Amino acid sequence: MLTDHACLLFTQRKAWTLRPAADIWVRLTTWKFPLLQLVAVFPRPPLTFGTECFVLLHLLRDPISTIANLLLKVASCQARAALWKYRLRPNGEEEQLITLWAGLKPTPSPDGLWKGLTAIADSYDEWGPDTGTKVQEMIYDRLTNDGRPTRVPVSDEDKTEFLKICRLTANALAADRSTKFLPVIVAQGFFIGTIASKSSRELANDAKKTLYHL
Repeated sequence: MLTDHACLLFTQRKAWTLRPAADIWVRLTTWKFPLLQLVAVFPRPPLTFGTECFVLLHLLRDPISTIANLLLKVASCQARAALWKYRLRPNGEEEQLITLWAGLKPTPSPDGLWKGLTAIADSYDEWGPDTGTKVQEMIYDRLTNDGRPTRVPVSDEDKTEFLKICRLTANALAADRSTKFLPVIVAQGFFIGTIASKSSRELANDAKKTLYHL
């Protein structure tokens, strides 16, 4: 990252200057407004109005680091999902949990167990990845009997009640993060169309300038 002194040296200016209003408006209409329309329809945690506004402004102001954090979040969620899916695989060590899960009423989805536990552990990552990992292992310890002599045996009835709580919590998290796909697809279409239109126009202008100079 360049310092203020380096920027002034490269631009050969004595102080900061304001960009022309036309350049600011082109940047807003080309990138900021379509991006705002796109991210506004994406699911977000149920935060306060002020916090949501700050999150959106941070994304528009610093999209590189924000998108990098979002990709890190996606990678972390995928890793947790892979771990739970492996632990709760059919014919695995924890097949009893799958049997208890299938016995709940109403009958849940077969994949709902590992998906729900992933959502719960992932939600605690908002307080840091270490917190999410601790919650993940706490849930696993609560649902399993690993043979440690210091562990208090957990009955099937307690496991069933705990699974009911996990299902209720996972459903609430899924409801908070649910969204309608049609508005997202429409917003993405407008965003891609706007960027493509602006880019093609700029390429056409560059081609005209090149022919003019020739």
